Amino acid sequence: MCDAFSLPTGTYYNHLLRNKNEKAWFIERRAMLSSKISEIFNNSRQTYGVKRVRHSLQEQGIAISEKLVSELMREMGLFPIQIDSKANYKKAIEQRRIDRLRQKFDVHEPNTVWVSDITCFDLNGRRMYICVYLDLYSRKVLAYNYGRNPSTNLATRTIKEAVRKERPSRGLILHTDNGGAYTSYSMSRIAAHFGITQSFSHPGAPHDNAVAEAFFHTLKKECIYRNGFKSEAEFRKELDSYTYFYNNQREQHYLRYHSPVQFELQMA
Repeated sequence: MCDAFSLPTGTYYNHLLRNKNEKAWFIERRAMLSSKISEIFNNSRQTYGVKRVRHSLQEQGIAISEKLVSELMREMGLFPIQIDSKANYKKAIEQRRIDRLRQKFDVHEPNTVWVSDITCFDLNGRRMYICVYLDLYSRKVLAYNYGRNPSTNLATRTIKEAVRKERPSRGLILHTDNGGAYTSYSMSRIAAHFGITQSFSHPGAPHDNAVAEAFFHTLKKECIYRNGFKSEAEFRKELDSYTYFYNNQREQHYLRYHSPVQFELQMA
């Protein structure tokens, strides 16, 4: 071929050597650029796109085209957080809020399904909130607390108390409404730690958590509204007394006219 084009043979071999050196240099440069791009991207908390990554490289004295930056970022799977990340986050949260109970309130073993709710009432002109956890099996009150806010702390410290008392196995289902106390990160972290699967009522559907709603109706009718409490200490004492009565003595039609504790002993 060199003879046909009247070229020296050395031109051919120089061409082969030059391509080999250029290829090695190109691979080395791409590796260097990839490292720089990855560092810039991570330092930006995964928020920089092609244009800002390229600008950062140029500030470091590295000349590069947007096309090459885009190509290298795509190769490394570096995609910036999108402007709709908040919407995606909310969508993911909503997808986790599944009603696993579906109003199936008949449970055949203790500590397999718990329900919880928070209610408010007026105590001498101040709003007070009660959080309770019930076992669907026997309708027993597992734990309860009260506070001046329907806070995450109220819900989490009460469930910790219930877990400490009952020691449920992993796989327990906890059904609640969609209140912030139950959908919070703190509650989901505690549930995951104890192996609890959360279940949520549909928005605007109180009947999905009918057992907890019914308990609060009974509590207010038979205890809270019958007494004019002069202090929080007096209210706490009466709440403790009523809860003991509810668990140990109050007969329930659902439990064949046994109290929750009596029903558990009979079934055991």
